[in-house]
Amino acid sequence: MKPFLLFLFLYGLYPSFQPVSHVASSGHSALGHVLYEQFTYAHCDQYLNGPASLWFNDYEAVYVHDGILEKSAIDERGTTLVLTPGDEEGFPVYLNLKTNELIYKGIVGLYPEPFIIHDLPPKIDWRILDEYREIGGYSCQKAEGEFAGRLYEAWFAKDIPIPFGPYKLWGLPGLILEAKSDNGDVRFLFKSLELSEEFDDQVFVPCKGRGHFYSYSEYVEARRAFKENLMRESRAEGSGVTVEDAPWDCKIEIRE
Repeated sequence: MKPFLLFLFLYGLYPSFQPVSHVASSGHSALGHVLYEQFTYAHCDQYLNGPASLWFNDYEAVYVHDGILEKSAIDERGTTLVLTPGDEEGFPVYLNLKTNELIYKGIVGLYPEPFIIHDLPPKIDWRILDEYREIGGYSCQKAEGEFAGRLYEAWFAKDIPIPFGPYKLWGLPGLILEAKSDNGDVRFLFKSLELSEEFDDQVFVPCKGRGHFYSYSEYVEARRAFKENLMRESRAEGSGVTVEDAPWDCKIEIRE
């Protein structure tokens, strides 16, 4: 067998997990919608780049990648297999302040269907600065905080006293309309904001997936086990498989 490199953006194939039981959305209508343009490091495959939506009400929010593939795809490029993750729900990130839950998705290994990960909201130690700028007609104040290995600059609108923001960024005394990492590798740029009590869209909980992990550490362990098992089996067969993570600049989170 010809040696090849397996290049994974998100991982794990045979983890121990709880099967998914599909449940309905929270059933609570959104009161607001922010449209962002999300960018990660431009030299990577750009599956994370593109439009993304934050739907929110007073105590819960869901962030959805609007331009993501509906299904994962595996592309063979010579001796390299590249997995581009996809999800029909848009890899949602759901945050509920009443239940103190953060629920999101990740793909492990070459299994095309994502897994649902249950976590706690991240604790971001924001430092609010005396700097202001206008975004979308709103006066926004600057804050800095570290999340998942990156230092972020965030701009929040105090006139909208909602503590949510793009992806997993949250915890400021106002809606985060724009954010970027200090080196510019991750950017959430503001496109539009709509507030209404008549949205048909609901803030939904991720429910379509292969199974559940009930902590981030379980998810990381499943990815590690997949990588080790594949490489061990490869060496036994003499196939020379090498498994590499995606470059850090391709990822939003680099905390591992």
